[in-house]
Amino acid sequence: FSTGFSDPEVDAAIDKAATTLDAKQRATAYHDLQRLIYKKDPAFINFFGLRSQSVARPHIMNYPYYGAVNINYQLNKAVWINKA
Repeated sequence: FSTGFSDPEVDAAIDKAATTLDAKQRATAYHDLQRLIYKKDPAFINFFGLRSQSVARPHIMNYPYYGAVNINYQLNKAVWINKA
């Protein structure tokens, strides 16, 4: 999944956080990265949960199932209820 967001300053902050060996400095680098992303594009906040919720009814059609994860950015335009 890609939002299309691209920024050299954010990329540099990602590289810094990913390559920092000291745990406290790495945590600070990731916090700084999160603040930078929010400052540059607050709509980019990526919510991802490990809990899964699925619809299991025969009359719910085209509901996407992603296994053991709940992908919060999914669009359900194709989901429909078969009332027949």
